[in-house]
Amino acid sequence: AGTFATDLAAVKWKVFSRITDASLATYTAAGTGAVERTIEAVLRDSVSVKDFGTVGDGTTNDTVAVQAAFDAAAGGACYFPSGTYLVTTINASANTLFFGDGPSSILKTTSNQYLFSAKNVANIHMRNLKFLGDSGGAAQYAVSLEGVAGGAVTDCTFLNIGGRCVRMAWDGDASVSTERIVVSRNIMENTGDVGVFAKTSVYDCVISNNIIDTVGSAGGTANYGNGITIDDGSSGDSFSAAPSKRIIVANNVIKNIVGTSISRGINISG
Repeated sequence: AGTFATDLAAVKWKVFSRITDASLATYTAAGTGAVERTIEAVLRDSVSVKDFGTVGDGTTNDTVAVQAAFDAAAGGACYFPSGTYLVTTINASANTLFFGDGPSSILKTTSNQYLFSAKNVANIHMRNLKFLGDSGGAAQYAVSLEGVAGGAVTDCTFLNIGGRCVRMAWDGDASVSTERIVVSRNIMENTGDVGVFAKTSVYDCVISNNIIDTVGSAGGTANYGNGITIDDGSSGDSFSAAPSKRIIVANNVIKNIVGTSISRGINISG
């Protein structure tokens, strides 16, 4: 019997070692109540940017590969393994989670534009990622959310962003708002203009438990530096929209605001 069991195990190993179709093999998670699923289904729980050919060396431009991963992950989850992914602007689809391994999963930009952009979509979530700029101009934004309904930016790191780390705003249409966004537990260091920016038609958002350190020194507008700005857009703009309201700002640490003129830890205007 012992010999038969050993031989059977060897035969099973030979059979399964030749399976090349993940839909034919199964996996059952540990724990009471777990159900059997195919390996193919398990692997498709999230999309890795590596599946689409990213290099992640900080030098090769990975924009096309990352955008392909974003598109494939629409409605699910997109994973950034540890690495430095050089990108220009990448656009997010609705109902998607973007996540990494923490500060070792780096989205890097050297462009004076949005790094991560979500516009007129719902339920965008980001966590455990690092956004790295090159202290470029004031238009270098890490995360831009325009007309986004529902989502969160949590446990992320922002470093050397020339303009704004997280921007929440309308999209130019007064009937479209950005709402129900949580920005929490992030670290923002050496930012050019603003750590967290909420401008016009931003409702029911929470900005809490962030550390915002050294604002106004990283290539933004020379005289401008605010940790958090809530602005209704009425000052100096050629358009009109509904003012932002019902925004909770709590338990943030803001220090080293170094702009020479309009410099505040929290700036509420309009």
